[in-house]
Amino acid sequence: MRRIKPSSLFLLTLILLFLFLHVNSVSAVAIGVTEWKLNFGLMNPGETSTQNTTVVNMDDDPIEVDVRKEGEIAEWIVVSPSAFNLSGREEKTITFTLSVPQIDLEPGDHYCYIVVVGYPANVSGGDVGVRVGNGIRLTAWVQLPGEVVKSGEILQFKAPDVERGQIAEFEVTFRATGTVHVDAFPKVWISRDNAVVDVVEGGKVMVMPGETKKLTAKWNTTGAALGEYQAVVRVFYDNNTTPEFSDAFTVGVETGEITVFAAMDVRKGETAEFNIVFRNTGTMAVSTKAILTITDSVGNPVKTFESISETVDPREEHLFTFQWDTNEASPGHYIAKATVQYDGKRTPEKTAVFDVLPETPNIIIYAAIAAVSITILGLVILMIKRRSGVI
Repeated sequence: MRRIKPSSLFLLTLILLFLFLHVNSVSAVAIGVTEWKLNFGLMNPGETSTQNTTVVNMDDDPIEVDVRKEGEIAEWIVVSPSAFNLSGREEKTITFTLSVPQIDLEPGDHYCYIVVVGYPANVSGGDVGVRVGNGIRLTAWVQLPGEVVKSGEILQFKAPDVERGQIAEFEVTFRATGTVHVDAFPKVWISRDNAVVDVVEGGKVMVMPGETKKLTAKWNTTGAALGEYQAVVRVFYDNNTTPEFSDAFTVGVETGEITVFAAMDVRKGETAEFNIVFRNTGTMAVSTKAILTITDSVGNPVKTFESISETVDPREEHLFTFQWDTNEASPGHYIAKATVQYDGKRTPEKTAVFDVLPETPNIIIYAAIAAVSITILGLVILMIKRRSGVI
């Protein structure tokens, strides 16, 4: 191993000390607002209205606040102030003034997002290495007069397989297709063998027109019977409901084990092969990945292998094979350890001990060749003598 010179070590220490003194550690902030939704209500072209929210610095350190606008009506809104500083635990009220332009506009909701971002304040004027901002997104909207439509649709529904005792999280992708926002929530009927066993609901989420959001509902599978289930979902919004979507899922058990693992002695320069057989002993298909580590006899790491992911069905086995070129190894005793990861779990570790034997010495090879050659030569001489009648 190459040794570090004392002078180099001293120089490295000075560099690290300089960086420590001149670059602050990564900083983050915690901010809050009193209003997340800025509803300007029903307005006509040419009218002006205001809404307020209060920004709170929830830390003891000072911060810098920046307010940004993103979306359709961002140009309609004036923010005051749009940038300011807050001392520790201080708060400040922001005013949003919205002016509807005097142009032809479609009836219904028109909206944008207000993003309030706080950064650690550079109060000393010194260097700041990394400033991590913390942002809060508010929704601001105005409704223009005229006939409006409230409608929505489910784009996708997923009911994932789950291990018994865990929380099943049903995810619905919902889009508001009308001209005004809706407050939407999912309701899921869970059935087994055509009988409903439970009904769960998710929380309400405001979805602006044309916007797509993820809605979720959760089910605690503790005590549920193992087997196949059916989940049927509808999304309810402002006294309306979508058509139903369905998906099948399994409540099962995830277990697995290594049934075969062995390591054979090998001569240096040859390829050592390791076979790991994993058996899915549970009731659900699992995504697996085998890991093999090789250490020397005292536990120093030598080599680590990791397989690609493979799906193994219930009660099925899968063979993982690793090969190690021992040209890089020294002769001696080695320890191989194998484990298989599957969906966040890991099998108990299996251990095998093997030797990397010295290469066959050249002198032995030459002696063997010489012995064979002498034997062949002796046989040839003996045959010649017999034919000539000497024997």
